[in-house]
Amino acid sequence: MPMPAMRVCDFMKFYYRLYIYESLVKYSNAPSPFICPVVNNTYILKDYPLVSNKFNEFLQPGYYQLEVSLLHEDEEKIKYIIEGHAEEE
Repeated sequence: MPMPAMRVCDFMKFYYRLYIYESLVKYSNAPSPFICPVVNNTYILKDYPLVSNKFNEFLQPGYYQLEVSLLHEDEEKIKYIIEGHAEEE
């Protein structure tokens, strides 16, 4: 579902801080939601405890990759790549 267009710093301070950063900060070097513009860096998420059985309700068994990008003036500023798999129960 597309989100309404908003300034990157506004997104970082609200949506990113509340719904993304707080859950990732223990497992990554994710950029701070309070530093804008975002520092150009390679950000790594490792050993995040994703509860995969919740995904079995709507995913067929198999391997998946999800890429999420944050763009500013058509330039990619942040990109998360999430890989995982769903198994038959």
